[in-house]
Amino acid sequence: MYDNPIKFWKNFRLGTELQISGGLIYNGLCSFDQIEYFYYEHEVFEFLYSLSIGLERLEKIVVILTEHDEEMDL
Repeated sequence: MYDNPIKFWKNFRLGTELQISGGLIYNGLCSFDQIEYFYYEHEVFEFLYSLSIGLERLEKIVVILTEHDEEMDL
């Protein structure tokens, strides 16, 4: 399908990474929606952890797509 491994990596591997990060962000926001009181630390931790990991993975995709070129080995 793709004769260039870089195009395959950017299209399919980063697409999978985007799907994972979207799922983590969605799960974090769902857990935030279910929190009634910010008294229980485990509920707040679940929200913050899922959201932060999802955003970190999303930022990784942005950095790879903006900074990666074929002359520089990452």
